[in-house]
Amino acid sequence: MATSKTTTVTKGNKTTSTTVTEDRPGAAWVKDTKGKWVQPPQPSGDFAWDDNDGWVSAAAQADLYKVPLAIIQADPELTNLFNEAWTAMKNGTEWTKEQFNVRLQSLNWYKTKSASQRNYYTLENDPAQAEEFNKQIGNEKARVSALAAKYGTTLSDAELTELSKNALRDGLNDNELTSVLSTYIAYGSQSAQDVAGSLFGKAGDTESSIRDWAKRNGVTVSDSWVLDSVRAAAKSGNFDPGKAKDDITAMAKQQYSHWADRLSDINSLDDLAAGFKNIISQEMDIDYRTLDMNNKWVQQSMAAKDDKGQPIVGDALRKTLYKTDDWADIKKNSDKIMGAGRDILTRMGM
Repeated sequence: MATSKTTTVTKGNKTTSTTVTEDRPGAAWVKDTKGKWVQPPQPSGDFAWDDNDGWVSAAAQADLYKVPLAIIQADPELTNLFNEAWTAMKNGTEWTKEQFNVRLQSLNWYKTKSASQRNYYTLENDPAQAEEFNKQIGNEKARVSALAAKYGTTLSDAELTELSKNALRDGLNDNELTSVLSTYIAYGSQSAQDVAGSLFGKAGDTESSIRDWAKRNGVTVSDSWVLDSVRAAAKSGNFDPGKAKDDITAMAKQQYSHWADRLSDINSLDDLAAGFKNIISQEMDIDYRTLDMNNKWVQQSMAAKDDKGQPIVGDALRKTLYKTDDWADIKKNSDKIMGAGRDILTRMGM
């Protein structure tokens, strides 16, 4: 590195300037008392000389490479690479950041970790970045908590911390995190009587949709099956109950095979029972709005078959109802029976 020094001499009316070019090895060099360029005294400890930056510590050089010394010392591959670069620098051979990174990217440590994993590893193991690490974990906890509440997942403090660390380490986006959270969806009550409907958030909405479709198709499903189906729907990231509903429709087609060709993802068994429900409402004096597949008459009418294995018709249902004590006990029906009896007696002249 060249520097220039200009000397000006004035004699009488004449001024003469002389410029001398001096060789300066680098910006970090200084002049001694004799005007010679020299390196400043070396500090105690492990330092390497850089013509422009002066005496550089191992820690400062590691930071320049964007891999803190604490991380380098924690991994044998990184330690060997840094020692090679550091030894060369102390012997006067410069290792730039670019040179170091080329070699770094060839290591298994680099190849087997994603960018987020490398960053997490660095933050977690570098004492100097403990505050930043805790800050990022705190941010992840807030994100995980918000998603868990939205999607109906209850987490313990330990589970929240573990999931937050994993999400930060693996760089999980919201959909990926939702997939992980799906395995934590669980019923809120251990009581067998209170399990149904105890899920909340989107998980609760999905549970309701699945249970409702099962009810509308006269299919009995276990609580564990419903929970597994909700978790599967959550794992997809959109809580779509379509797969579970298709499975329920398939169950209904097996159970009510004579209706199989009419059942679909749109038409449930309850929808197909509309005509029967009207007859039952009229004959049994029951509010139509309360009739569903849980009603014994609706169940029996949908399960019944004619002699050809086909669904029965309305008249067959009426004849079945007329034969029951339940039908006869209804006042309007008993009045009808009494009226018919009196009519017969009148015709007989009695």
